[in-house]
Amino acid sequence: MSISAIKANPFYQPSRQWQIRIFVEREMAPAMEETFEDIALATSIFEINEAASEWVLEILTETSPEALDMKARIALVSGLLAIPMPRFEISLLEPKDWVIEVERSFTPLHIGRFYVHGSHVGTKPPQSKIALQVNAGAAFGSGEHATTSGCLLALSNLAKRRKFLKPLDMGCGSGILAIAMGKLWNVPVIGTDIDPVSIDVARGNALRNQAQTLSQFAAGDGYNCNLVRRNAPFDLIVANILARPLMKMAPDLAANLAPGGIAVLSGLLQSQERMVLSAHHAQGLTLLSRIHQNGWSVLVLTQ
Repeated sequence: MSISAIKANPFYQPSRQWQIRIFVEREMAPAMEETFEDIALATSIFEINEAASEWVLEILTETSPEALDMKARIALVSGLLAIPMPRFEISLLEPKDWVIEVERSFTPLHIGRFYVHGSHVGTKPPQSKIALQVNAGAAFGSGEHATTSGCLLALSNLAKRRKFLKPLDMGCGSGILAIAMGKLWNVPVIGTDIDPVSIDVARGNALRNQAQTLSQFAAGDGYNCNLVRRNAPFDLIVANILARPLMKMAPDLAANLAPGGIAVLSGLLQSQERMVLSAHHAQGLTLLSRIHQNGWSVLVLTQ
């Protein structure tokens, strides 16, 4: 299995994993993360010392990282940024069944108009909320991460002002956002992802949420997906991906967004806002609002 295929499935569990922990300042994290892209199965960053502005970047690999290679990578970034070299740790992790672990910790979430829960939750959803049942699985998007919850909040806020008739979920993952849009406005929603596994998961989640008539999913290469091309333009495009793909796809987003349409962009750190906004401003889009959660950003734009 290739690194790219592994990254597409956050619950893939090789027989052994190593964890690299790099203690950095927040501004240094994106550059440090990028230098490990070729070996990383997954990365995460969180604050450990607010007073000292110290964060830790955690990188998972399935091959044993060599200390000399780690030092060379970290030293390169430190030299380019003209900052002292941070300390780092390497440790071998015991394998776990992450699906079971996540389900145990996945308590119901109240996010705007939505109530997100797994199948292990026995209580009935509140009548005032739109229920979304999404289990831990092979595709990203269960509502817990700030990028997904931020998108659900943005959709809840948009629903106060207008109804959308042709939404698109670009990079749909588990399908949670497409299903949410379908239920929120009672309209058919298209979702696409480059990963066929995600499409299978999204279709299963649509069936589980009785939203199969409100959603249509297809695997494809972004806006070149045949299903997307046949149905463009869209009055709402949600793209919960990553900063650099968002920037690269900005021209295609603008070309597929109907006049006066709305774009909800997520998957970017607050420190990456400026470059993502710049790429979309160049395509004639303007910022309407933003949502910040745990260092992550959701941008709502229009054209």
